[in-house]
Amino acid sequence: MSSINETPCQAGSELELLRAEVQRLKRIVVALMDGCSTIAEVNIRTGETGFIRTDASLSDRLGAAGALPSYDDLLALLIRHGVSEADQPAVRTLLSRHNLAEQLKHASGVTHGYRSARGGYGEVRVVRVDGDFALLGFSEKDREIAGGDDQIYTDSLTGVKNRRYCDEHLANQPCQALVMSDVDAFARINDTYGPLCGDQALSGVADRLQASVRGEDCVIRYDGDAFLIAFKTITRDALRMRLEAMRRAVEAVRLSDYPQVHLTMSFGALYGDGLIRDMIPGADMLLNEARRGRNAVMIKPFGNGGAR
Repeated sequence: MSSINETPCQAGSELELLRAEVQRLKRIVVALMDGCSTIAEVNIRTGETGFIRTDASLSDRLGAAGALPSYDDLLALLIRHGVSEADQPAVRTLLSRHNLAEQLKHASGVTHGYRSARGGYGEVRVVRVDGDFALLGFSEKDREIAGGDDQIYTDSLTGVKNRRYCDEHLANQPCQALVMSDVDAFARINDTYGPLCGDQALSGVADRLQASVRGEDCVIRYDGDAFLIAFKTITRDALRMRLEAMRRAVEAVRLSDYPQVHLTMSFGALYGDGLIRDMIPGADMLLNEARRGRNAVMIKPFGNGGAR
């Protein structure tokens, strides 16, 4: 029998090839995780980390000490600064080293969505590389949401913003006029002609409302057939003219499959500087008054003795 002894040169070449291959695989995985603001290499068994890419804010928080944090410390930092308090327990449990080790035995990766600390949508991805090693990535999608493109803040039927957007982004914002409106006798329309007719009616109404506001204003499908309209800046006379124009536009809506249905809408509006969350109850009360006459506009001042 004979044996073959490797020379130092051969061993070195093979080691370099192996390193090159590992780097190539890492680049592939990083490409698959495109969109993540932070990507860290993690040893799930030992808890050691090695950074591949970080955003500026994370680098600032880590400081210039040079030593890499443990996985547990890194995870605590990312969750504390990037995940909403309500979602922190679920993300922390999902990403514990024990849970990840179990999940990565049966899958090549893990993906989980969460609400970010800034109120937007975030996503964490873990991709198994080899053995105990994995890549951890946190994505930031707040800019997409701010642009209005994210589906979680859009009503799927009408295309306008939804109640969730109001609760999470708009409620604490100031406005000069807040309007609550709904379709007159909408329940009867639904009962008589069916839900498909009701859906067409809501879509037609939403189109007219959206076409009647400016870019700085916001139309929200608040609940059922109720729509909330927030005007950031507007004079009282302009508000009345705008709402009357909306009322007439809704009257002109014609449903292609239900030509016999004629729609009207009532509007309750509070005028005066205030936070949207504080103005909603008063606007809702005014809408109830406007409903009694149907196809009506009711405006009252907010604060200083007005509706509140």
